[in-house]
Amino acid sequence: SRLTSARFRHLNQTLYTSSSSDAFQLFSSSPELFGEYHAGFAQQVKDSWPQNPVDVYIREIKDRGKLHEPTTDGRGAATLPLPRRKTGRCTIADLGCGDAPLARGCKSQAKALQLKFHNYDLHAPNSFVAKADIANLPLRDGEVDMAIFCLSLMGTNWIDFIEEAWRVLRGDGKGEVWVAEVKSRFGRVKPTVVENSVG
Repeated sequence: SRLTSARFRHLNQTLYTSSSSDAFQLFSSSPELFGEYHAGFAQQVKDSWPQNPVDVYIREIKDRGKLHEPTTDGRGAATLPLPRRKTGRCTIADLGCGDAPLARGCKSQAKALQLKFHNYDLHAPNSFVAKADIANLPLRDGEVDMAIFCLSLMGTNWIDFIEEAWRVLRGDGKGEVWVAEVKSRFGRVKPTVVENSVG
C-alpha cells in the first residue's frame, strides 16, 4: 500500500511538471505506468477523499439528462436540462478520463438519455477510451455540447487543454465546461465545495 502511494505521488508530480506531449510520450513508451498511476489514484480516493467528483458528475448527468425543461426546487434554485442539439443528442468530451468511469457510470442510461461520449487519455486501457493528448483532440470544431475536466488539468500546458475544449465546444454559447480539481491547484480557497464551477 505504501509503495503504491509513493509510486502514485511520483507519477502525479511527473504529470504536473511535464508538458502533455512529454507525458503522452512517457505513457506511450511505458503503458504500464498508466495502470500504476490509476491504482494509486483509486487507493487515494478510497482512503482519503470525502467524495469522488466523478460520482457527482454521473449523478448530475443522469438527473439533468431526464429533464426537457428547466425546473426549480423549493428554494427557487434552477436546474437546466443538458445542452442538446436539434437531434436531441448531448455529446460529451471527457478529457483526461482515466479508464472512463464517467461514461461507464452512465452506460446503462446513455441510449435513453441520448448521450454520446468521447473519452480521451494518455493511454487507452479499455474500449471506452481513445488515446490522445488532450491539447490536440481528434474532434471537429464545435463538435461537443459538454467538455469535462475531472482531475485532469495536469501538465505545464494545461491552458492548452482549456483552449482545445473551447475549440471543440459548440459555438452558440449553450455548451458547458465542467472542471473538478483539487483545491491546492488554485491556492488558498474557502473550505466550501462549489459544484460545477470554474475557478
